Amino acid sequence: MTSSVLPGQKKTRFLPDINAATAPTPRERTGFLKARPHHELDTNRHENASGETPVTEDDIAQFRNTLRQNLCVSMLREGFHRSFAEFFSLLERWRASREAAGPGSALWQQRPLEKHPRKLEPLREHLTRAESAERAGQYVEVYENYLALARFFSEPEDRWIRYHFYELSLLSAGKIKMDSGKREAEANGHMGEVYLEQGDFELAREHYEVFYNLAVGRLWQDESGNTHHSRACMGLCRIYTLLAQRQLQTKDYRTAIQILTKAYDMAKEGGERRMEGEAAYRVGLAYQCKGDQKAAKEGQYDRGSDYFSQAYELACSLGSVPALRKAQACVGVARAHALLRPYSAAVVTGGPRSLLALIRWKEVREDGFVDSSGEEVMG
Repeated sequence: MTSSVLPGQKKTRFLPDINAATAPTPRERTGFLKARPHHELDTNRHENASGETPVTEDDIAQFRNTLRQNLCVSMLREGFHRSFAEFFSLLERWRASREAAGPGSALWQQRPLEKHPRKLEPLREHLTRAESAERAGQYVEVYENYLALARFFSEPEDRWIRYHFYELSLLSAGKIKMDSGKREAEANGHMGEVYLEQGDFELAREHYEVFYNLAVGRLWQDESGNTHHSRACMGLCRIYTLLAQRQLQTKDYRTAIQILTKAYDMAKEGGERRMEGEAAYRVGLAYQCKGDQKAAKEGQYDRGSDYFSQAYELACSLGSVPALRKAQACVGVARAHALLRPYSAAVVTGGPRSLLALIRWKEVREDGFVDSSGEEVMG
């Protein structure tokens, strides 16, 4: 085979000489340095004699290793050993949960947490910031970083990690001494929501009651302008209502009425008129259920009627036609039931007084009815 090089012509190499003293130019390299973000480059490296920046082992590792490995290495190199442990533990926890769920499960179909660069980098950033702040005794900043992570992981599949950081924010809030308990109140409110979502109403109640006790009498507000006191009242109203529903299912009407009355008091204290009306309506229904029981010796329809009347008045003030119609019907039913016993007793007993009471009531149909004993019964 003949050579294409003419006599006297210098032969040109296709590839750079690996034995050459000078390093290859950036164009002769793979080009990955040019593609890397500027903030990831090692600013402490020095240019060589030809003015070019040599490729280091760190540069190669950035592309050879996974993002998880690179972030772990950077945390360890910078001395954030606790952040590394937290970061690694969360990733391993996700992996173990996925394997426990097994193929075919919803969790198995999800993309692993370590494959989400958008999630891993903020996770590393806030963990290291929290660790630095704790070393300096700045617990407010620790709390804010954990809270930021809890809010960042807002997608449904990240619920478990959101709960984790809400718990860490509560632990850090307890170390803050200069805010009169504001952040501790907030953190207990968040944990109350966590347990409410998990269906653990007793633990939700405990945290919301702490939230309420810390916030009562304070003017603290959240980002939306709602006071912490009002939020605590609304949360307790919801939780008490859910707890009462369990008692109603077991037909423990006395306990259910007590809890629903507390829910009504919270709604009224919180100043949420619509919720107050709904709470009053539920108390009225509970009294009505109790009066319907054959074993009950008191028919408390009059008490139920009082709460239905409050619900009716609130519906009128809110201008809610559906709520108004429902309240009207309930008030009518409760008052009718409240009058049923004295009316029946008057019919059975007979006598001039009872007869006159029946005639008078049928003429005017007042809310009150005088029974055979001469005592007025309110409907």
